[in-house]
Amino acid sequence: MCRCHANVFDPENARRFQACGIGVVDSASDVVPLAAKAGGQDKWDGKNSIQAASQVLERVTGIVKVIPTDQFIDALASGKICVAIGFSGDAVQAQTKSNRSRGTVEYRVPADGGLLAIDAMAMPANASNS
Repeated sequence: MCRCHANVFDPENARRFQACGIGVVDSASDVVPLAAKAGGQDKWDGKNSIQAASQVLERVTGIVKVIPTDQFIDALASGKICVAIGFSGDAVQAQTKSNRSRGTVEYRVPADGGLLAIDAMAMPANASNS
């Protein structure tokens, strides 16, 4: 059972990984709700959730790096970070890159939950260029 959020948001656990690099993707809309969950918020509750997330993130300031989205895949694949919270598609790309060069990237969904995002596109049946 993976308690992956605890590895990143618990300062004591995060310090264990600090030497090899620990990070979160540069996406507040994804990281802040996870930090709020780590701070005890089971569901988003506006001001209370923001306050819980802020407290959690303050405790790991200086330990956890924010990785720009355009650098996340290479940072993970090259081993610049060894524990991270990021997007599943980026993790799969990092797995492919790391298998060619240095080793394996494992992707895990935390037992206590994670975020779900779906990319979709729709085109009207009567669109002029369909």
